[in-house]
Amino acid sequence: MIDTNYQKAEKIFVTDRFFNRTLLWFIPSHITPNHITLFRFITTPIVWGLLWQERYILGMIAFLFVSLTDALDGALARTRNMITRWGMIYDPLADKLLIGGVLVVLIFRFLAFYIGIMVIGLEFLIVIAAIFWKRQGRKVEANRWGKIKMLFQVIGVTCILVGILFSSPPLILFASYIFYLAIGFAIVSIVTYGI
Repeated sequence: MIDTNYQKAEKIFVTDRFFNRTLLWFIPSHITPNHITLFRFITTPIVWGLLWQERYILGMIAFLFVSLTDALDGALARTRNMITRWGMIYDPLADKLLIGGVLVVLIFRFLAFYIGIMVIGLEFLIVIAAIFWKRQGRKVEANRWGKIKMLFQVIGVTCILVGILFSSPPLILFASYIFYLAIGFAIVSIVTYGI
């Protein structure tokens, strides 16, 4: 059962305001952020499958759409004061499954092996750290560094996919530099107790 014990947002990010003015008004009031997170859990394996089958155009469209739901559910939760304990735990997990699975399919095929290991290892470490901090009684929530990390991961994956579609090795090489930035922001996110 999905948690409906809502909490008020402590802070609203600039991106939340942007989405509130542009896209969130399309979402009916009976759709909650947790519904969107569940949608991401359900659709993530479809993204993996499309990319595994090398259906890169459909895979890229699906990946970008499912990635957008990450931004939307967080913005919806904060702007409508619909934050739940369930969402605080499962929203980041859904993100990590999406990015982790896509990276397993793409990075190990198109980028240096160690980049994939570092990105996936840090994502795993973030989950372990969040569990540890939660048990210590610390408040663990998304922070700006984790959001920037996720943005760079999405940009990096998109660069790989566009590079594949247009047979552009320089764009795929550029993606590796984007993932180095994502790695840096993942480390900052861990140090600042965010996910």
